[in-house]
Amino acid sequence: MRTSILFSTLLLACLLSFSISCGGDGGGDDGDDSAEATADDDVDDDADDDANDDVDDDVNDDVNDDTDDDVDDDINDDVDDDTDDDIDDDADDDDTMDYEYSIKTIGMSAEDIMEVLPAFAERGFVLYLNTFPADIGSDEMEQLLLMAAELDVTVRLWPLLSGADGSWANEDNLDLFLQNARETLDFAESVANVVDAVVINSELGVQKINLIRQYFEQGDWQAILGILMDNRDRGQLALNQAIMEGFVGELHDRGYLAQVTTYPFIIDDLGDGDPDLQDVANVLFSGISWDIYSFTPYTTAYTQDLGFPLGPDFPYAYSRQAYAQFGSAAEIALGIVGDTSHGPGYASVDLLAADVAATKAAGIRRISVFHLAGMVQDNQFDAWADALLAEPTVPPTEPLVTAMRAAIQLGDALLNFVP
Repeated sequence: MRTSILFSTLLLACLLSFSISCGGDGGGDDGDDSAEATADDDVDDDADDDANDDVDDDVNDDVNDDTDDDVDDDINDDVDDDTDDDIDDDADDDDTMDYEYSIKTIGMSAEDIMEVLPAFAERGFVLYLNTFPADIGSDEMEQLLLMAAELDVTVRLWPLLSGADGSWANEDNLDLFLQNARETLDFAESVANVVDAVVINSELGVQKINLIRQYFEQGDWQAILGILMDNRDRGQLALNQAIMEGFVGELHDRGYLAQVTTYPFIIDDLGDGDPDLQDVANVLFSGISWDIYSFTPYTTAYTQDLGFPLGPDFPYAYSRQAYAQFGSAAEIALGIVGDTSHGPGYASVDLLAADVAATKAAGIRRISVFHLAGMVQDNQFDAWADALLAEPTVPPTEPLVTAMRAAIQLGDALLNFVP
């Protein structure tokens, strides 16, 4: 998880510095390694071990050089200026859908997860189940799936690779990632009919993120920008989008939903009609017929890495835009619950409740929480679970959130002028 958040933070910083440098040069007026890993280690050891994070409408049926043509050129135009209009008042769309709560399970043994499954069944939670290649065919995973089926707990399969193989789906490991995803689904399907969707966590590979971290520690921003710019290859991106679209088609043919989970700033990439940020981050998002679009504005993690406080306006801002773009197909992941090597999680249940309330106020009805290991610490699962019942509340505007997103969008716009 820390690796994922760190990359997102570094990209933000790079875009900000890129925006400033371009303005000065003539812009403006004048020119997270196995499911048995301990809960405390899993979130941050995803880069060095195997674990990691996170992540109804077709975005695009055709892959071409402009992968975002189907996305409204100004997604903000879809968001009503009156924020109250986003709150549960559209009877024709999302108000008919019940809230869906899914809990991410990483860094926990199957045995520990099974202890909580009855509570999932009681509350109607979805089990957002992380797996690694070693879990395929394992007795422990088989027992977990069978128990989920017996309790009628829906499983959302979240396959990842080892850290050495990049962990998450991206342009550098796509064939291997999809092979593992297919084999994982085949195994789960052979055990029980309990999986409703496969989650594709698409982010830059661990190896490149670790290299970026080294350059960051050295203060070599030019080298970081060099890595990101070297990722830009619109033709290759289109080819990989087509491969992923083929895999999603396979899932649909087999009766499964396809979910993409990725950085929150990918939403900021959708307004100018091109996939520049997706391209530099090696993220496969646009041009693919996803059923669920999940974004991860973790207030605790980004506060830790950015160095300034972020509150409920952070998930609210991204939730609002995700809802405007994807409606009931949008999901927002909140976190982090539990202290980890990434840093402190929520200081209290009330802080998670505030993020939940803000997310609901934006219209979102699919909410996931990272992560179960933190929720069960000190026997506090029920308290954290109850936080998901928070009523929709529009949070106060946070100028830092507005400024941060403006910097990302400016950097994205300036990338249009870079060959």
